[in-house]
Amino acid sequence: MKKQTLFLIGMAAAVVTLTGCSSNEGSEQVTRKSRTLTITQSAVQQKSILVDQGENGLNATWEMGDQMTVYNQSYPAAGYATVKASASTKNTNFVGKVDCQAGDVLRLFYPKVSESGSVTDATNNGTLTLDISNQKGTLEDIQQHFDFNYGQATVTAVDEETATANAGTTENLMAICKFTFKSEGSYLKKISSVKISGVPTTATFTLSASNTPALTPATTASTINISADGMDNAVYVALFPGETTPTFTLTAGESTYEGTLTASTLKAGKFYNSVVVEATKTGDAPAADYVEVCGTKWAKGNLWYDPVNGGDEGFQENWRIAPNQWEWIGYDKEVIGTLDGYKGSWIDNRGERIRDGFQYGALSITEIQSYKFSFTEDISGKFFAYSLTTGNEITNLTEVPREYAMFGDIVADVSNGK
Repeated sequence: MKKQTLFLIGMAAAVVTLTGCSSNEGSEQVTRKSRTLTITQSAVQQKSILVDQGENGLNATWEMGDQMTVYNQSYPAAGYATVKASASTKNTNFVGKVDCQAGDVLRLFYPKVSESGSVTDATNNGTLTLDISNQKGTLEDIQQHFDFNYGQATVTAVDEETATANAGTTENLMAICKFTFKSEGSYLKKISSVKISGVPTTATFTLSASNTPALTPATTASTINISADGMDNAVYVALFPGETTPTFTLTAGESTYEGTLTASTLKAGKFYNSVVVEATKTGDAPAADYVEVCGTKWAKGNLWYDPVNGGDEGFQENWRIAPNQWEWIGYDKEVIGTLDGYKGSWIDNRGERIRDGFQYGALSITEIQSYKFSFTEDISGKFFAYSLTTGNEITNLTEVPREYAMFGDIVADVSNGK
């Protein structure tokens, strides 16, 4: 379970003081280079793993390995660096390699900047794009992806290999809401999906700003999609602070509902516990596109590459789910011949392509050859690259963002995660 909350519950953004300690002297005479930086967190700050304590709000602690981005405002050419929490406690040191010199001003952001996900910087110039458009309705998901935090520290001492920083402050940038839904006097249960419209879903945060960076939500309202399957009667959502009048469309049990909250102003660093949304039934829930067996959801048909009738909504071009279970493209043909070229394609003895989707644990996204993974972990929704093959066995397999993958979950790939 992961983390993200640098605030004291029920209050606006709490402040954390980062104090450095060092026995090094003469730091000003040491040249700039990459060093092991230690940022010491004060005893007043708590964060990371979120636990709902009901009327007492949220409790939070750091988890060992939590990763925070460091941007050296005094030396932007250094780019981004990462420091990690060294212990699973409310107060912990953060340690990592940072290109720095005594006196440098460091700007900190949690969670870390990545090439894809909720915190990105396509131009690598210190301006972050924050995206909250797809959430899972859980505190764990918020901890990992959407509880954005900012802080600043100054490097106080360095030697040839190490550095320390202090005088930092950290503030939580988000409002966290726990929404429950009522219709005709009864709370709704078995909530499987929620859409929140009329709210900003992206924002920018400029770490390279000469003054104190400010969160700037998009001026155009959009929709947050929440896949809340299993949440039962409540969903947790991270929202940007500011004035808002959100509209909710949700599926609960066998029915769909709509509701709108009155205009309100959300504050950064605050937990809004059990906000009740009055909802009106609008119809029956759409039929599920899966069959659940012993807790596992199975598609109603195999994955097909079908250049004639393919193109299911949300899928890549020509890909679809077979209309009948246990069928696949070419199931009535004799499969003779060799692999052809794209994601499970064969050429049969009549020169016709037969493309059927998924060989679990041995699939290729950019090549047609079938490889054996050298490990047995669940690859659902994951993508990989490798640096060495021996025969048909992959070694040195590394998880990578989807756009860089050579192997992985082909179903997630061609269905765009659907």
